[in-house]
Amino acid sequence: MGAAETNPAQVYEDFFVPGMFARWAPILVDRAGIGEGERVLDVACGTGIVAREAAKRVGPSGEVVGADISPHMLQVAQEVAASSPAPMRWVQTGADSLPDGPFDAVLCQQGLQFFPDRAAAAGEMRRVLAPGGRAAIAVWCGLDRHELFDALIRAEARHLDAPLEALATPFSFGDPDRLRATLTEAGFSDVEVEEVTHGVSFPSATRWVGMTMMAAAAVMPELLEMPDDQRAEIVEALTADISDTLDRYTVGDTVEMPLTANLALARP
Repeated sequence: MGAAETNPAQVYEDFFVPGMFARWAPILVDRAGIGEGERVLDVACGTGIVAREAAKRVGPSGEVVGADISPHMLQVAQEVAASSPAPMRWVQTGADSLPDGPFDAVLCQQGLQFFPDRAAAAGEMRRVLAPGGRAAIAVWCGLDRHELFDALIRAEARHLDAPLEALATPFSFGDPDRLRATLTEAGFSDVEVEEVTHGVSFPSATRWVGMTMMAAAAVMPELLEMPDDQRAEIVEALTADISDTLDRYTVGDTVEMPLTANLALARP
């Protein structure tokens, strides 16, 4: 595994963006109804796929700001978006202290479940909105709705001796009523939550297992220092452990599966 594949930000951009997040970004931006000339904030922007999609819609008369706590994610985001059709800027900050607006729209794709204080983050999204603005937020439904991720995360917990709850964080905020309540309590008075299912695809079953394991470095930083041969052994063991489930989602060597998310549209 090369250096790029042990850099979580580059793994995110090179593997998870084309396979997963680029497929979902237009859905979220459509949900928000982003239009020409608007000012948009992308919270927990990662390497900027939602921000880049929004930039296509706002054009040169608008502006897109990407905010993320990780300088590594922002560095990749800035490099990838160098030829953006709209003005873009990148701000390193947590979700509890967002850049001042006002913004016509605030977007957050698969970030809310990771925030230590979801209520504070939702309150900040509300604070920076312009009058009449809107927030569009996507969070995955629970692991009970995602058989293949459920199998892999449980196998990771066993083979890596890691807490299941931490590894399952991406799928930890799947209750639509909790999402609606969090936004309502933050001051949004008009909250609509819609369940959406959309397919994702990865070019290699083994690479999907390996790259998903590397994503666990967010809770297990020691994975980044692990020797390549040891990491390869674990990937092989994980792949064997979930083979029956993995086979059901593998076409050739391509992993194809549906993912289901709750998409909220909230207005002050």
